[in-house]
Amino acid sequence: MNSLRGKGLAILAVVLCVVYFGYRFYVGGIDAAVLKDATVDSAIQRVSVINPKSLPTSESITLPGIRPFNPGRPEKPRGGRLTNN
Repeated sequence: MNSLRGKGLAILAVVLCVVYFGYRFYVGGIDAAVLKDATVDSAIQRVSVINPKSLPTSESITLPGIRPFNPGRPEKPRGGRLTNN
């Protein structure tokens, strides 16, 4: 009778292990599928496409420290004098 109880406990332990590891494998597969879907979804780059349109120039902006281009006048070197040779 004692050996029957030992065999029953051994079989129960094996069955519990199979059920436990089967459940862990099943849940792990679900987690992997969710992770794969999230990774693929985040890998897609989403961009907004805009098409700029030219408008007529109504104002001109001059930035400080930058002179507008004047082809008739050569640029004066900084800190130096401009000579006409």
